[in-house]
Amino acid sequence: MIMTTVSVSQTDASPSPTAGSGGWSARQYALTALLAGVGIIATFDVWSDLAWRGTQDEEASHILLVPIIVIWLAFLRRKRAATAVVRGQWVGVAITALGWLCYTIGDAFLMLSLWQLSAVVVLVGTIVTGLGTDVLKRFAPAIMVMIFLVPLPAIARQNITLPMQQSAAVVTQLILDVIGTGVERQGNLLTINGTPVTVAEACNGLRMSHALVLVSVAFAFATPMRTWVRLAVLALSPVFAVACNILRLVPTVWAYGYMEPESADLFHDMAGWVMLLVGYLVLTGFVWSLEWLGLPVMLPKARAFATAALGTVGRPSVVAVAASSVVLLALIAERVYWQIEPGDATAYQAGIAEAAEALPFQTGSWFGQTMPVPTQATELLKPTALVSRRYSNLSGTAAVGLLMVHVQDNRDLLGHFPPVCYPNQAWTMLSQEPVVWEVDDMTIDGVRYRFHPPGSREDHPPVTILNFITVPGGDRTLRDMNELEDAVKDRSRLHYGAGQMQLLFYAGEDEARQAEVLAEFIRLGRPMIEAMMAEPTLVE
Repeated sequence: MIMTTVSVSQTDASPSPTAGSGGWSARQYALTALLAGVGIIATFDVWSDLAWRGTQDEEASHILLVPIIVIWLAFLRRKRAATAVVRGQWVGVAITALGWLCYTIGDAFLMLSLWQLSAVVVLVGTIVTGLGTDVLKRFAPAIMVMIFLVPLPAIARQNITLPMQQSAAVVTQLILDVIGTGVERQGNLLTINGTPVTVAEACNGLRMSHALVLVSVAFAFATPMRTWVRLAVLALSPVFAVACNILRLVPTVWAYGYMEPESADLFHDMAGWVMLLVGYLVLTGFVWSLEWLGLPVMLPKARAFATAALGTVGRPSVVAVAASSVVLLALIAERVYWQIEPGDATAYQAGIAEAAEALPFQTGSWFGQTMPVPTQATELLKPTALVSRRYSNLSGTAAVGLLMVHVQDNRDLLGHFPPVCYPNQAWTMLSQEPVVWEVDDMTIDGVRYRFHPPGSREDHPPVTILNFITVPGGDRTLRDMNELEDAVKDRSRLHYGAGQMQLLFYAGEDEARQAEVLAEFIRLGRPMIEAMMAEPTLVE
């Protein structure tokens, strides 16, 4: 007979505490809560950033699930506190100090992930200071889930999402072909019933992977399963997440091909939530299948934590609590008195906007016209200055596209970085190569990208994109986001952002002609380039 009923009483059964058998007192709980509250205040700017990302960044929306699962897992293990022993509080002091170090380094050198991690480390440190190291053992799953509060670094997300988009598109096409629904694919663009459907960042499965891995952790540690089964569930959770994403994509693509756009959008949004339930059912089915095979899955009985022996409760260390308090006060003092405040970028940004506004529409035999920028791109970039034009040449040379943009936060450029932006629009990247261009007295370090736009013939010349990045006070241009991340490590310049220039060739001009045209547009855009690369302290 197969039984997988989850029982809180089984999971957390423990003997009733007796006098001297351990457990945390109400005073300790109150003191720990106070200490944790001070820790949250000390890193409040980090918690505010995480809350903003959870509500505004769809790729980080799983953050909103984390507190719910942490509280739930802690609640299920609440009886384990009855036999806790107060010891190792100085470990909490060390963890709190480590969190302070992470905060200082991450803030000073603009290492976003380290800075975000610091708040979690400080919070854990204050809890361990108040309750001792036993809290790490008895509530390990809840504490482990807190790591999901830290979003993936932008570069890591880029490296993961692009292959996932391509793979999701390939598998979705295969399944639709097998069931008799004709689909054409080009890159991550699927065409069904004449309707193009792009498998973009929202559908690549990474967002669902975060949520379903969280569900898997909750499932694994809320059920009295053997350790090897829990490890199997955790190890296979990414596979289950990818499978659920494909299960969602197949009917979603069909919906866009055969339903009204509004209905298809609604189906797409609702399917994401339904997949969380499906993921839970898949996990349950996996456990059932192991039991059906006769494998030992569930614990034969609840394993209670051994009751602490009389006299081993331990005495709370007031000195340790005081030491953690000093660390937190030092962190608050650093924020208030010694933290380097970002410089006022108003004059610097105004100079860039003025240069962009004055950019001529004519240079030599080239005549330009403004091209509309999609609302999605504007929301993504939040530009301080943006030039988007298409230039035609009276001599008969094919038209080129010019895009020059400056953003206040350099991280916002990631979404407009060619290896990210164009594949998200179903363009297929053919090649990329670093290039150095000499234009008058300027040396431009950049990259030449070649793409096949969606719908273009295989024998059609690829679109070539010449791209480079600028930073304030820089003595050279940059090639990619890795160089940008290395170059921007000064917190005083946090609000000065970064700039970018792209020149798009739609026909098959040779590289020599591309260099000649680029030189013309470098000269045309030089006032804006120089404004973006100006030393901010010299701009008054």
